[in-house]
Amino acid sequence: GGTTVVATGNGVWRDIVAPNSDVTSAPEYTNTSSTPIEWTAGEISGDGEQDSGLAEVVLWVKTPDSSSWTSTSYTSSVSGGTFDYEPLDGDGIYTFTSVATDNVGNVETIPSNGGVSTFYDVISPTAILTPLATYQTSVPFLVQWNGDDPTPSSGIASYEIQYCDVDPCNANDWQVWSDVGDDPTDLDADFTGNDGDTYTFRVRAYDTAGNEGAWSTGITTTIDATAPESQVSAPANSQTADFEVTWSGSDATSGIVSYDVQYKDGDGAWTGW
Repeated sequence: GGTTVVATGNGVWRDIVAPNSDVTSAPEYTNTSSTPIEWTAGEISGDGEQDSGLAEVVLWVKTPDSSSWTSTSYTSSVSGGTFDYEPLDGDGIYTFTSVATDNVGNVETIPSNGGVSTFYDVISPTAILTPLATYQTSVPFLVQWNGDDPTPSSGIASYEIQYCDVDPCNANDWQVWSDVGDDPTDLDADFTGNDGDTYTFRVRAYDTAGNEGAWSTGITTTIDATAPESQVSAPANSQTADFEVTWSGSDATSGIVSYDVQYKDGDGAWTGW
């Protein structure tokens, strides 16, 4: 409990003031096993005391499953630098501080709170597309998607949506749907394609820590915005009340499902057959 003194070649002087250190920065989010933690340290000048010099700086941490400070093995004897910290306690928030010691044993007080935090997240998000109808009868048509980033989560930052217009879709056939998905709160967009073409879509998500999700299962739809054509034939004159009426039709894309045949007597109203 007495005053700490240091003998020098010119006499004896004292140092009773602990040095000071600070963690100055850490990435807000990270998904790497080497997380840069920057810090500075030094003796406090202008305190009326002689400075014995900095002996050691130790990095302390609060891990995701603890509210208490724990000393780490990351140490240095210089006045500033970067610790490449490896998060070993799973995903979540890591909070950092530092404690400095000088050459006569004065130790900086560990702060009760504060510190600089980083969110460690190595779990990739997922994304899915809402199923589409087999055929689209008008353009544009709505494409919808959604995603999930498992807890503890840095949150989805963006989506990437791609499409192709061939079957099967090979790696080089996919095209990026530009200007779609950058805002993670926008979960749908209108797509305009060509009548008669078939389109397959897929989506993946990126989280704030930089993790890239896997591509979703593709969904496929075909644009058929052109009505089918049909024709009917019957004899111009018939000597009997029973006569044959025939019809046929064509459709270039989805095919004909059924016919609606009507007739009228003279100038009367059309009646379903």
